[in-house]
Amino acid sequence: MIKKVFFTGLCAAGLYLLAACVKNDPPPANNPNVSVDVVNASSSIINFYIDGARQSIITGINPLASNGYVQTASGDRTFTFKQLFNPDNFRNTDTLFSLPLQLVYRRDTLGATFRYSIFLGGLARNTAFVLRDTLQTISTSARVRFVTASPSMPAFRVFFNDTLVYNSSTFKSVKGFSNFSASIKRVDIKPVNANNVLYTTNITVSAGRSYTLFTQDASTNTAFRAGLITNQ
Repeated sequence: MIKKVFFTGLCAAGLYLLAACVKNDPPPANNPNVSVDVVNASSSIINFYIDGARQSIITGINPLASNGYVQTASGDRTFTFKQLFNPDNFRNTDTLFSLPLQLVYRRDTLGATFRYSIFLGGLARNTAFVLRDTLQTISTSARVRFVTASPSMPAFRVFFNDTLVYNSSTFKSVKGFSNFSASIKRVDIKPVNANNVLYTTNITVSAGRSYTLFTQDASTNTAFRAGLITNQ
């Protein structure tokens, strides 16, 4: 009889404590999603992970390319970056670096939720930086921004069809989205105080689209150059 009363009392106490926990504990966090892209301005193929889960496409992100936006919960997130694993000699298994970020969910003045781009100018943490992407669709114009992602070549000028459109002086400098006519543009990148062409290419930009033109350092295999990605 004593054992029965003790067991009944113990059960009642347990139910009381459980009810108190359910009543007082805050509801689980349900952070809304934000969009994040990784832009590879390094000379190596890159994979990236968010809180340990791989996000990059299966072949990795090629140099002068981007992964494309992925959805992840807002709040504190840890991004880690690795080179493409080589199964033949088991190279590139180690993490290059980690980047803790606080991703804020908010709407901009245009009513769009924040998007983020992480640029990798190299394989070290001090070459990585984050931009918030404010994307706007203008049906009659193409929108292009310019990003200096080349650590050792930060100063240059960018021309579209012989018209100066961007002056860069420092690594990580950015010129926000500007409107341009939809057409084929000849891009010439020149030093600040000289007229020799460091890099030239043709790009096609379309009305209603947003683009990022960014630079890449010279490496043992490539010369200084630039890449173009489509943001939307």
